[in-house]
Amino acid sequence: MAELDIGYADNGRTITASVGDVVVITLPENATTGYQWTVFSFSQDTLSLEDKGGVSASPGALGAGGSASVFRFRASASGRGTVSLKLSRGSVGEAPATEFKLFADIR
Repeated sequence: MAELDIGYADNGRTITASVGDVVVITLPENATTGYQWTVFSFSQDTLSLEDKGGVSASPGALGAGGSASVFRFRASASGRGTVSLKLSRGSVGEAPATEFKLFADIR
């Protein structure tokens, strides 16, 4: 089992994973602006969401409001999977500021 580290530069990319691998998606955010990453959808037949957490900027760092959201998905079955995340304030009817999509070929 491997851990695959994915970042915003991988937006729209297709990755190859094996059943049991963990896909860790880390995306920058600044929660002080009200915008946060959330799971919009994912292929539940091939992936399972294990955890959603975050990391904060170093205390005392210049502009310390920055942080990152971290999503951990386990490749649970062979097939093709998709993860779709959105960055928004969570207001009803508000369009997301941006979206992140990852495709997975799980073997």
